[in-house]
Amino acid sequence: MANQQSVQTVRDRIIQLAREIEQFSKSDVPPETFFHEFLKRVVGAIGARAGAVWMLNGQRQLQLFCEQGLRQTGFYDNPQALSVNQRLLVDVMGHGQACTFSPDDEGVELPTNDLLVLAALVRDKECIGVVEIFQRADTPPQARPGFMQFVEQMCGYACRYLERQQAEPIQSARAQLSEQFEDFLLQLHRSLNAKEVAAVAANDGRLLINCDRLSVAVQYGKKTVIRAISGQDSVNQRSNLVRRMTAMASKVIQMREPLIYTGKLDHLPTQIEEPLADYIQESGSRMVMVWPLFETEPLLEEDEDETTGRRKEKERKPIGGLIV
Repeated sequence: MANQQSVQTVRDRIIQLAREIEQFSKSDVPPETFFHEFLKRVVGAIGARAGAVWMLNGQRQLQLFCEQGLRQTGFYDNPQALSVNQRLLVDVMGHGQACTFSPDDEGVELPTNDLLVLAALVRDKECIGVVEIFQRADTPPQARPGFMQFVEQMCGYACRYLERQQAEPIQSARAQLSEQFEDFLLQLHRSLNAKEVAAVAANDGRLLINCDRLSVAVQYGKKTVIRAISGQDSVNQRSNLVRRMTAMASKVIQMREPLIYTGKLDHLPTQIEEPLADYIQESGSRMVMVWPLFETEPLLEEDEDETTGRRKEKERKPIGGLIV
C-alpha cells in the first residue's frame, strides 16, 4: 500500500511539473529564463542527473545555450566530450526525432557514462536546437521509452514557446504599421487642397512604405502633372527629372495597369520602354513602381440596365498615380 502511494506521489509530481512547463510556455519571459526553468522541471520530473539545451547560433553552429547540473556528469572533464556530443546532436538535428543513447549500445561513443535522452527543438518546420537529458545509466530498459516520450512531449511545449517568440515581433510590427497607416489617413483628410494632400501623400507615404522617393501625379483630363515629390517643398516642372517622370507616369496611367521595373525592360509593353528608360537614366533608379489611381466607386449603386436587369458597369476614371 505504501509503495502504491509512493508511486502515485511521484506520478502527481511529474504531472504537476509538466503543467508548469505548459503554462510557462505561454509566458513572455526571455528565452534564457524560459529554458532555465524548463530544464529544471524536466530534470526534476524524471529524476535525471543533468540537462542541456543546444541552439544554433548566427553561424548555424550548435552551441550550449543553457544547462542544469552538467558539470557533475563529468562532461567538462572529458576533453573529447564536446566533439563526441556534437556528432550526436547533429544526428538528431538531421532526423528531428527523439531518441536515446546508452553506454550499453554498441558502436556509439558517448560524452559521459549516462543514458542520454535527446529531442529536437523545431520552429517553422526547421530544427534549431536539441534538448539533451543525462539520465542514470542504470535506468531499467523498460523505463527508457517513457522518459523519451516525456522529454519529447515537454519539447513540444518548448517549440510552441519558440513559435510565439517569433510571432510576437511580427504581430507587433503589423500593429505598428496599422497605427501608422491610420495616422497617415487622418493627415490626408485634414485638407481639401490638392497640393497639400499630395505633399502629405508623398512625404508621409515615403516613410510608410520605406522607399527612397515617392512622387504623386495628378491627372487633369489627358494631362498628367507631378504635384509632389518627397523631400521637396516645390516641384520644378521644367527640370529634366520631372519632365521624364511625367512622360513615364502619363503612359502608365493611360495603360491603366501598374508598372514594376526591377532591372529588365524586355517584359514591359513597348509603349512604356522609351519613357521608362529615359526616366531611369535621369534618376539613376534601380527599381521603379508606378501605380495608377482611379476615382472611387460611387456610394450609391448605378441604375440597372433595363434589358439585362444587371448593374451598369462604368469604367472608373484615372485621377493620378504614385511613382515609387
